[in-house]
Amino acid sequence: MLDLTWLSALLVGAGCLAFGYFIGARRQARFLVSTQASNKIVSKKNRAQEPLEIEKLADIIEDFKMVLVVRNDLKMGKGKIAAQCSHATLGLFKKLQNRAPKALSRWEMCGQVKVVVKTESEEDMLALQGRAKSTHLPTHITIDAGRTQIAPNSRTVMAILGPAEMVDDVTGGLKLYLLINKTCGHQTCVPLLPFQILVHFYWSPPPPFPSLYLQGIMAVGYQREMMFIVVVMTMLVQRSLQLRSSHPMHDNVDRVNHCGGPYIGLVLAFPAEEVPLQASGLFVPNPNFPVLQLSGRTFNIGKIKNVDVIYVMTGEQTVNAALTVQALLQVFNVRGVVHYGIAGATNSSMTVGDVGVPDSFAFTSSWKWLEFGSSEKGEKEMRFGAFNVPREGDNLLSKIEFTPVQLYSNERAVQELFWYPVDTHWYNIAKQLEGMQLERCVNASLCAPKEPKVTLGLKGSTANMFVANEAYANFLFKEFSISTADEESAAVVLTCLSNAVPCIVFRGISDVAGGDKLSLAGLSSLAAINAFKVALKFIELISKTHTSQS
Repeated sequence: MLDLTWLSALLVGAGCLAFGYFIGARRQARFLVSTQASNKIVSKKNRAQEPLEIEKLADIIEDFKMVLVVRNDLKMGKGKIAAQCSHATLGLFKKLQNRAPKALSRWEMCGQVKVVVKTESEEDMLALQGRAKSTHLPTHITIDAGRTQIAPNSRTVMAILGPAEMVDDVTGGLKLYLLINKTCGHQTCVPLLPFQILVHFYWSPPPPFPSLYLQGIMAVGYQREMMFIVVVMTMLVQRSLQLRSSHPMHDNVDRVNHCGGPYIGLVLAFPAEEVPLQASGLFVPNPNFPVLQLSGRTFNIGKIKNVDVIYVMTGEQTVNAALTVQALLQVFNVRGVVHYGIAGATNSSMTVGDVGVPDSFAFTSSWKWLEFGSSEKGEKEMRFGAFNVPREGDNLLSKIEFTPVQLYSNERAVQELFWYPVDTHWYNIAKQLEGMQLERCVNASLCAPKEPKVTLGLKGSTANMFVANEAYANFLFKEFSISTADEESAAVVLTCLSNAVPCIVFRGISDVAGGDKLSLAGLSSLAAINAFKVALKFIELISKTHTSQS
């Protein structure tokens, strides 16, 4: 009996051991499988958090946009389309929050540009998604639950976001999705983009057609979709408010700098010089921020031949020019200043319609007026007695000594300069402009006596006075080799030098001091036309140079 008991105990112990081993092996295997599965999930999650390719582009490209592709074949109502566009926008927004925050920020800073287009089938939409993915553009397709209007699991809207040119390569061939409000009776019906309707409604309904916008939104009463849209808009508004500062224009300036540029600053002095720019039709205003008012000046933001440009009118004379250019350079992302306008000629070899490109300018109204009988001798001076009639002699006005002007900059100590040079690199590029054909005639019956030309290698004079006196003009040319006289250029160049920004000047000749008064015959407008023409050609040259260097 004892032997049987021990035998039973041994058998039971062996059975328990075997059972325990079996259970332990099962648990270990399950644990290993669970750990591997967990590791796969973590790995997949980590991959999901990796930055998208467009995040890298956000460092070098600033113009981002979103395109919403709506399936036209589903024949959704206005409210349904609005809700689906909102779903797609929010879906893509959430996808990019962690994986492409800089790209998302670029898009927001550019006014959150959204364009709604249409496609005619699900196959076409998926093909577009494939093209987008091949260029590493992020997308999000909204799949509807099918509770209203359309079948369950229908793909309704696809959102794409990225650099504007890349997005256009994918969706540029699609037509805009226009919703025509057919309840406007005898009034002109306004085509509305679905998301534009929502933006205007929740931010600030436009005064002329408030009821029209309300009809566009509330045409179908989907309260749930509308509440969803409110949440989306509230999120976007809250993010944009983070950009505000104490300055009332800070938001707009920030967006201008993030959505474009670096800009060419195009500087002119007064309305007659703006006429050829406007008449050319080449300036295309920025659709979101066409103008900004700062310090009483109007800064016009846009493009000329696809080059980002901000043009501004300074007002006449040196103080106005310096203040305006300083505001331009301090507030905006400007890579260089092109200054054009009209000037008088102190060089008798120049004629109306010519364009001078001086390599440096002097402030010839910076004087030290000496006492009568003073024996002080300046390097450059003008003695009034030398101009007495009928013969020279003494004059109580004595003489003036031309003095340098101080230049302040961050790069070096204060300098006293008489000549202020334009940018050497830009001036060398401008040498390509010699020989370009200029306009000779204002109209069929009014032409300059000679073919106008571009002349480089000149010196320019700036002073707060109009030089009509032939004797003084001859003095400037003889003593300083000055060929052009104006009231702003030296101030523009000085301000650019202080800010270490390249600058160049083009001055069309509107009159010759003591000449035959051709300007009075109506040819002065030819000076502005040719100056703008040369400035425009230079902008093309500098843009090509900048592109090749990039």
